[in-house]
Amino acid sequence: MNAIRPGTFDGIMQHFMEAAAVPDRWPAALQALAEACGGDGAPAHSADGLTTFKIVASGGAVSLYEDFVKRWRAPELNSHRARGLALIERGWCGALTERDIFTPEELARDPFHQEFILPSGFSSFAGTILSKAPGLMMSVSIYRKRTQDPYEKDEIALINRLTAHLRAASTVALQLGMETTRRLADALAHAMHPIALIRRDGRVAHLNAPFQDLLGADLFLKAGRLASWRGDADKALAVAIGRAIGSDGLAREPLPAVVMPRRRGLRPLVAQVIPVVGVAHDLLQAVSAIITIIDLGPQAARPTQSILRQVFGLSAAEAHLAAAIANGKTLAEIADAGGMSRETLRTQLKAVFSKTDTRRQAELVLLLSKLAGASPDKG
Repeated sequence: MNAIRPGTFDGIMQHFMEAAAVPDRWPAALQALAEACGGDGAPAHSADGLTTFKIVASGGAVSLYEDFVKRWRAPELNSHRARGLALIERGWCGALTERDIFTPEELARDPFHQEFILPSGFSSFAGTILSKAPGLMMSVSIYRKRTQDPYEKDEIALINRLTAHLRAASTVALQLGMETTRRLADALAHAMHPIALIRRDGRVAHLNAPFQDLLGADLFLKAGRLASWRGDADKALAVAIGRAIGSDGLAREPLPAVVMPRRRGLRPLVAQVIPVVGVAHDLLQAVSAIITIIDLGPQAARPTQSILRQVFGLSAAEAHLAAAIANGKTLAEIADAGGMSRETLRTQLKAVFSKTDTRRQAELVLLLSKLAGASPDKG
């Protein structure tokens, strides 16, 4: 019998949009989704492939979630997820059920289904991916009790119609969380605080302008990850980032600062790695850690990228290049730090020379030094 309630679908969209803005409402949104789809509960997972970052469960699936964390979180044990992802990678579109990923004989022998799902009181599920971003995916599984009938094809068709709209809402939620954090990082840039946002996989999601200015021969990006030229400092930084992104989202004692020595007799950089906790540690939040840097070296006044763009009409890339040159960076250092070719930088530098009416880097640095400390017009 069809237990889906299409008349409630519009309300589900509203629930998901509210959860996008207020993460505490995800359990209620998921429970509304489960009930609309004729299920008893729905856990949602944020993950990268088989690596699960966080699970949020609706009220009807809390016991399932708690038991999963205790006994079945290891990827090699979750056959539902492994088989479902394998099927999707082969081109499967839309929601899938246990009958799509197992034959009846396989399901009867599968430990995850027989020793965990059935004893938890559930028997059938409909699972689908709601949103994806680099290194982050949100999926949801809607479970039915053993007393309910398995999902039929006509029900899956209705669920696919609903989730087509929920994917849009979930993608908005993912983008909203990322954009909000980026705006915070860029706002702190006006106070000259170097901020780096770190994804759940340990790679950099965003660097604000003051942080980019610190990149060079001593602190740089390697395969998308922050790295130090000193092996011991590089290892300490990696350990701190690993601990931060592995946080359970609860506030703890601050992680120890990481001291990163610099060459050429410069004073070191001090990095503080901060886990994202509380409500910010959201199901769809791609950022799991924030890194701030204290530069103990002498701070020469230099023009901001914003003022360079206003005064000379530079593009964002040109302003970044000009600011780095004003800060004493060579083209080689800028290229290595930003992962750009020197030929591209030379082309940008020619544009900077043209717009600033200068001919050599020394002349450009002298001109830009006259703008040191100037504030952009906020009007």
